Amino acid sequence: MSLKNMEQNSVRYRPRRKNNETRMRCETERLTNNAEPRRKKSTRRRRIYDLLAHVPTFLVRFLRLLSFVMFLLPAFVVFVWYYVIAGDRVAVYYGKKNKARDPIFSRHILDIYGSRSPSPSGDEKKPVVIFVTGGAWIIGYRMWGCLLGRALAPFGVIVVIPDYTNFPKANIEGMVEDVDRSIQWTFDNIHKYGGDQSRVVLVGQSAGAHIGGVVVALKA
Repeated sequence: MSLKNMEQNSVRYRPRRKNNETRMRCETERLTNNAEPRRKKSTRRRRIYDLLAHVPTFLVRFLRLLSFVMFLLPAFVVFVWYYVIAGDRVAVYYGKKNKARDPIFSRHILDIYGSRSPSPSGDEKKPVVIFVTGGAWIIGYRMWGCLLGRALAPFGVIVVIPDYTNFPKANIEGMVEDVDRSIQWTFDNIHKYGGDQSRVVLVGQSAGAHIGGVVVALKA
């Protein structure tokens, strides 16, 4: 084969090699583009399968929670019924007199239990228990002591349960100030509700015990 023929053959076959490379590149891109949606579909399917695999566990836990609520529902009904309707309860504001207040949302209100119940011993003045509820200084509320008032009122005991400002609306100093003011109000006014000022006991639970202890320490 002459040199001229070799040059002609090389020129003739060179475009074919380029076409092959272009064809291979296009085929590779096509396969890559087709594989990406498949990968996304497989990931989506895997997530759906994982979610469906946990559905029985979610259902079992939901049924357990529902059964727990159903078992406690009668006790909650009795609790709310006594606190709102049938209880011997009087709500009184103990805050500052010259401060504008909202009687519904104010935290300076205390509940008095047993003021209208007759004393079994026939005493004109009843002993008084001041109960400061707990709640991690965050969720304390006077309603939590409703059952204590229900338990002691039939025995001729007046139960005073003050409310106080919780964190973050107040720090520990504000809580101590509120409880101190409620205790002082009790000593000054409980005789109007049949209580004996000389027989007052301070009781606290959890955070309420801490606040009540601080009040007593400051008074000592």
